[in-house]
Amino acid sequence: MTAPVLHIRAVSAMTPGWMGVNGGIPAAPVPDMGTWFDATAHLGRKGHRYLSHPTKYALAAAQRIGDAIRGGADAALYLGTGSADTEHRRQIVRGLNGCPDVLPGAASAPSASVNGPAGTLARIFGITGPVMTLTGGDDSALICLWQAATAMARGDVGACVIGQVEHVPGSADGAVLWSLDLEHGDSAVAEIVFDGWSRLQGDADTALLREIAAIAGEVTLIAADTPQLRALIRPLQHARCAFEFMPASTLSDVLIADMHLFSLLTLAILNGTGGSILILSGNGHLFKLSCKPRGLNNA
Repeated sequence: MTAPVLHIRAVSAMTPGWMGVNGGIPAAPVPDMGTWFDATAHLGRKGHRYLSHPTKYALAAAQRIGDAIRGGADAALYLGTGSADTEHRRQIVRGLNGCPDVLPGAASAPSASVNGPAGTLARIFGITGPVMTLTGGDDSALICLWQAATAMARGDVGACVIGQVEHVPGSADGAVLWSLDLEHGDSAVAEIVFDGWSRLQGDADTALLREIAAIAGEVTLIAADTPQLRALIRPLQHARCAFEFMPASTLSDVLIADMHLFSLLTLAILNGTGGSILILSGNGHLFKLSCKPRGLNNA
C-alpha cells in the first residue's frame, strides 16, 4: 500500500501560551493555568454549559479552522487523548469517598466518555465517516496520524481531522488539531508523507542510529531529552550538518507532557522544517514522515 501525500490544510492550537492558526510559537508560561481559557470568549455565551473542559478546548480549536474541516461520509476524525475523562472520574471518586457535594450531576454524563470531545466535533461538523478516540500516552496523536494516512491510502476517506486534547486539573492542557486531505493546491500549509511507525527492536540505541543513517537528506529528531539520548546523538550533531534535535522539554512550561511530541511536530512543520522527521515516543515507538513545508509546494 503506497503512502499517500497528505495536505495539511490548517492547524489550530488552543493551549496556554499558544493560541493560533497556522503558526505561532508558544509564549512565556501562563501565570495561572486555571484561568487561561475563557469559554465564553471562544465559544459564545450559549451551548457549552455542560461540555467538559477537553470538549471545549477541542471545539474552540476546531471552530477556528472550521472552513478547512470537511464533513460527510468520506471524512474522518481521529482524536488522541489520555485525560478527556480524568476530571469526571476524579469527581466521582471524591464523591464516593466522603464528598457527595462534588458528585457530577446527570447533565455531565457526556463528560464520562473519553470519546466525548471527538463525538461532539463529529456532530457539529457533520463528520459521518470513522470517528475514533485513541489513548496512547505521548504518541496518541501520532497514532491518529497513522490511522488517517492508512485510511486515506485505502481510499476509505478523503479528508480527516486529527489531533490531541488533554486536561488534567492543575496542569497545562489544551488541544492541537490538523485538517488533512488529499487534494492538490497552493493553499496547503505543508505536504507530508507518513512513512509508518515501528517499535525499536533489540538494542534501541543501535536501531535508532541505523534508522538515521539510512536517510540521506535532512533529518529532524523529536524525542524526550535524556542524557542517554544526548550522548547517543552528539556525534551525529557534529558529523552531519543536516541533523537537528528538538527536545520535548522545549514545551514543558506550556503543555501537558503527553502533548509535547505532537505539538513539537506541529511547530516544526509550521516553522518550515523539511526533509525527514523522526519522532521517538516514550513507548519506544519511532514514527517516520517526510515533509515539504509551505512555500515549497510548487518547487
